[in-house]
Amino acid sequence: MNGSLTYIKQLLTSNKRPQINYKVHLIAWSIFIFYESFAVWLATGIKGHVLSYALHYALNIGIFYIHALLILPLAFRKPKQFIWRAPVLTAIEILLYIFASYQIDYFLAHFTTAIEIEDLKINNWFVFGSLWRGIYFIGFASGYYFLNNYLKERTAKAQLEKQAMEQVLKEKETAIELSNAKNAYLQAQINPHFLFNTLNFIYSQTHKTQPAAAKAIILLTNIMRYAIQTDQGVAMIPLEKELEQVRHLIDL
Repeated sequence: MNGSLTYIKQLLTSNKRPQINYKVHLIAWSIFIFYESFAVWLATGIKGHVLSYALHYALNIGIFYIHALLILPLAFRKPKQFIWRAPVLTAIEILLYIFASYQIDYFLAHFTTAIEIEDLKINNWFVFGSLWRGIYFIGFASGYYFLNNYLKERTAKAQLEKQAMEQVLKEKETAIELSNAKNAYLQAQINPHFLFNTLNFIYSQTHKTQPAAAKAIILLTNIMRYAIQTDQGVAMIPLEKELEQVRHLIDL
């Protein structure tokens, strides 16, 4: 019992209380009350007293939110105990609803002209009528509770899927960046000076015995040196240099 009271206190004071779109709920209740009142008037021709409507609908709306935001969360707090918690709490809720409904009628009969005192009776009609209305709004509240939870779970699942997809994309981008970094590192390991020294050595060994091959090595060396220089961020390249490289390519 103390645990339940502690939970109710935490639920009422917590920042994690169920979020309600008050405007939507206000509009929905207004439409519902108008629909029911109009339907009763069409079916019976009876127009109820405004104060009677106000008090009874306040009770109905109250049991709706008490059941959806307090009773069901309390019953589901320990899933293994739900099988007895839900029926017991709902039965208590309905009994209190019938009692409150009678108190409203008692007030209306003794202090207003909405109900005649002779009509204030606790009979089968009153009990079953109040029982039906209580179950009716508790049923609506249960549907609201489960639908709201379903939508929350679906939103949370979609958010998790989105985060997982973003993580996969991030991992792919990281892998691409890592691959590019490795390639850049490997390219940097090829020392241009070492390469040119090697080509010069080959040239020195072949320029007497194989002049054509030596000439090709010189042309290749010039082309590579030009390519390295242009890759180092030279903004403007003279046209003569470009033409010279074209001639080297043709000769090669």
